[in-house]
Amino acid sequence: MVIVSSGSSSFPEDKVIAAIKTCWIAETAKGTPEKPTADKPGSIMDPLIEIDSHGVVRCFVSIEKETGIAIPETEAKDTGYDSLNDLIANVVPLAKKYFEKNLKKDADADSDA
Repeated sequence: MVIVSSGSSSFPEDKVIAAIKTCWIAETAKGTPEKPTADKPGSIMDPLIEIDSHGVVRCFVSIEKETGIAIPETEAKDTGYDSLNDLIANVVPLAKKYFEKNLKKDADADSDA
């Protein structure tokens, strides 16, 4: 487990994105239906999302293991995501928000000491 030290003020964006990509691969490998084609149009019963909110929470756990940044599960979008780009676009800012929140908390604790 890699923990971002409180002395580090640089947001580890590359590590966050790597954790998201690893999680995406693991979650989508569970078997999503084939995309509709002209020969096989699909049905309304086919899921439209690739990764649901439970999978997103598992991504939050992966991010925390890799970077030490804890994102509350309440931040997971209820509807899930249908693309990796959308997941990255939503989760990276969340990770940055909680990274900065922890930095502020650490700075406040240091100034109180």
